[in-house]
Amino acid sequence: MFLAAAVGILVDKGVMSWDDPIQKHVPDFNPLGDPEIGERATIRNALSHTTGLGRPQTVAWGPNGCAVVDESSFVQLLNHAQTEDQEGPRFRRKQYYYSNQAYAVVALAVQNVSGSRYSDFLEENIFKPLGMHDTVAGDRGIEACRNKAHGYAKLQDGSFTKIDTTSWTDGKNSPNLAPAGIRSSVKDMLIWLAALLDSQRNEGVENKAIRGLSSIWKAQADIGPDLAYCLGWYRGHLPSPGFGGISINYRTFSHDPESYLGKYVIGRDSPRKTFIGHSGNIAGFACSTYVFPETSSAVVAMANGLDLGDAADFAVKLFTQALFDSKPAVDIVELAKQEATHHERFFEGMLLDWLKFRDVGPREPDIENFVGTYEGFSIRINVFIREETGRLAFNFNSLEKSECDLEFYCKDDEFEIYSFMPLKRDEWLSRGMMDWDNYAVGLFYFTRDEDTGEVDALCWLYEPVEPMAWFMKSN
Repeated sequence: MFLAAAVGILVDKGVMSWDDPIQKHVPDFNPLGDPEIGERATIRNALSHTTGLGRPQTVAWGPNGCAVVDESSFVQLLNHAQTEDQEGPRFRRKQYYYSNQAYAVVALAVQNVSGSRYSDFLEENIFKPLGMHDTVAGDRGIEACRNKAHGYAKLQDGSFTKIDTTSWTDGKNSPNLAPAGIRSSVKDMLIWLAALLDSQRNEGVENKAIRGLSSIWKAQADIGPDLAYCLGWYRGHLPSPGFGGISINYRTFSHDPESYLGKYVIGRDSPRKTFIGHSGNIAGFACSTYVFPETSSAVVAMANGLDLGDAADFAVKLFTQALFDSKPAVDIVELAKQEATHHERFFEGMLLDWLKFRDVGPREPDIENFVGTYEGFSIRINVFIREETGRLAFNFNSLEKSECDLEFYCKDDEFEIYSFMPLKRDEWLSRGMMDWDNYAVGLFYFTRDEDTGEVDALCWLYEPVEPMAWFMKSN
């Protein structure tokens, strides 16, 4: 939502248009899978998730809370993203396909057009003018802040461990700041939402920090029954199961949609109300933000844990129901308990899938054959043997923080497969790997040259709904 506001300011100044091609402001942007995206995809497409670009999120944000790709190589990473599905190129169909990385390239466009670092632009044009003194983009001054919430994972024994997300909020990595790098407080967010509602009520007399709101809150892409994505926000009407729909709290609905519709939709017997909002999370943090324009109301909640569901989303539902005295009353606590059960069982199911396909019957190959550097997506995967264990391990782009051990998983006629998936839920949570939510994402598929028999490449299914990515061995 702050990225959309930044673009709105530049559009108001006449130096950018919602319908400018992204490539106009980020010349290196040229996705290889569909040249039409580079030529025609606009700022509006990126902000409404209709560029057709895939989401190489686990490539950009590696294991252990490590930002693998820096600002200098981010566009090249995005240029390798998938652009089509089984029906063909997504961009030509204007298909809604959520991609944080498509947002991130717009942050670079803002930076290039304004001549300011993205973090500085937000500070000078939005945070300071509105008096949002507890809001920062990146890590500026955050270490000196004594009133800072850390992200935590709750472990099996009931203890808590901090999750390290510092590299995601590195102020020198602007592409990360747009989707996941802003810290704020409930008080500041309410200042922000009040300013938005004031601008909406007094159209044409907008606050200088909020421009183009009529475009930002306009529906751009259908994402479900009575739901639309706008520019940085989505909108719909109560009652709707889509309220909170861009949250990780979807497992109860997926498990039993009919029961959910009958028990947990807020305001089934109450007057229809428009909502505009968003939810978001990274490991250890969640935020849900909603405005209700017809009543000039707003609700925001934040949480610094994300183990058994999105607590911020549950809080927003509780507050919204109380705010409007919605009927019939929904038992949100019961819903939270149901969701927690599904989240806990989810990892068990993923582990069962991992075990189902594992086969260590074949003899493990000579691990020396796998050592080397594999290149693709403008990143390097370095596979090496740990001196202390004598076993295979790897890292991304030589970043020590991203290191993971590799365990022999299975072998077939085409691949020799190694796993780096955490096999304990505590480890999965504490290493900030909740986005790694399919057992196959934690596997490397190695191939050999038919003539020499030497290992020559690895494949990685970094996103289960997209084709494997190839990384060719360079040494």
